[in-house]
Amino acid sequence: MTPAVLVDKAGVVLLWSLPEVLSSHFQDLMWEALNPINAMLACSIAEPKANSTWCMVHSNFEGVDIQGYLNFSPAWFQQGRNASTSCPEVSATLKARNPDQGGRSWLEWMMLPAAVLSVVMAIMHPDLYATGHEAVVHLYQDLAIPHPDEPALVEMAEMLRLWLSVFTAASVMVNRSTPFHRNSHHGQQWPSLEMAISSGGNQW
Repeated sequence: MTPAVLVDKAGVVLLWSLPEVLSSHFQDLMWEALNPINAMLACSIAEPKANSTWCMVHSNFEGVDIQGYLNFSPAWFQQGRNASTSCPEVSATLKARNPDQGGRSWLEWMMLPAAVLSVVMAIMHPDLYATGHEAVVHLYQDLAIPHPDEPALVEMAEMLRLWLSVFTAASVMVNRSTPFHRNSHHGQQWPSLEMAISSGGNQW
C-alpha cells in the first residue's frame, strides 16, 4: 500500500492514509504500553445486550489472549450529563478511586507516542492541531488550575500534565473486528487519528 489522501469535490481532505509510517520499534513501544491495562481490557468486553454498543460486544473480538476496548480522557463529559451545565471530568479509567490504576500507568507509557503523534497532526492538519492544543491548554490553565479546592479539578490537572495529545480522548481497541458502520455523531470537520499497530501478529 502507498500513502494516499481522500478529498471531496470541494477539495476538503476527508482522509489521510499513511500505511507503514510507524516503525516496528514505535509499534512495539505502544504494544508494551498495554501491559498495565490487560486486566482492564479483559473486563471491558460485554455479552450482547439490547442496549450494548458494538464496540464492546464479545462477538466482535478475536478470541485471543489480549482483547478489549477502553476509553481514556483527562477531561470529558460523563454520559448522561448536560454539557452546557456540567463540568468535564477525568474518565473512570484514569480516576484515582479506580481500584485498578493500570490506566494511569498506560498514560505514562504513552507520553512519548502521544507527543510524536501530535507532531504528526501538526504537519498533516495544522489548524486542527492548533485548536486541540488550545483546548487542552485552556482546560488546564482556566479550569483545572484555578480550583485547587475542587478534588475533581485537581485530578484533572494531574492528568492533563501527563496528557501530551492534542485530542482530549483516546480509545484503545485490541484485536477487535469493526463491522461496517456510520458514525452519525461525527462531523466532517472533526477528524480523528487512528492507528493500527501489530506485534507478533496482534492488532491494535
